[in-house]
Amino acid sequence: MKSDERAKTKINRKDVMFAGIVLFFALCIWGIMMIIQSKNGERVLIKIDGKIYEECSLSENKTIKIDNKYGMNVIVIKDKHVFAETADCPDKYCVNQGKISKSGQMIVCMPHKLVVEITGSKKKLDSVAR
Repeated sequence: MKSDERAKTKINRKDVMFAGIVLFFALCIWGIMMIIQSKNGERVLIKIDGKIYEECSLSENKTIKIDNKYGMNVIVIKDKHVFAETADCPDKYCVNQGKISKSGQMIVCMPHKLVVEITGSKKKLDSVAR
């Protein structure tokens, strides 16, 4: 009876290969994400309720006060970083997110329907494929 129990719990070669394949793909996905986020951004895109509110360069130092029907936020662009300085939302999650500077990073304020996103350069399309 003990040999049957041991056979059930024994790790075989297929289990090890499966774990290795899963680990390999997880590392590949992690590596791709690190490459994408390692690029420094060039533009700051501010959206409110899904519509573009303002777009500017990450290189310019600027303070943007947003005061609308959803609430008030102060977004600061300084030294090629963006952060939410103040907000009147109850949880202040957007303020606590800290500074961002890499392409693809975002600051989100859900109560105010605000998204601040770092993007790459503003390039024109060469062509459109259909």
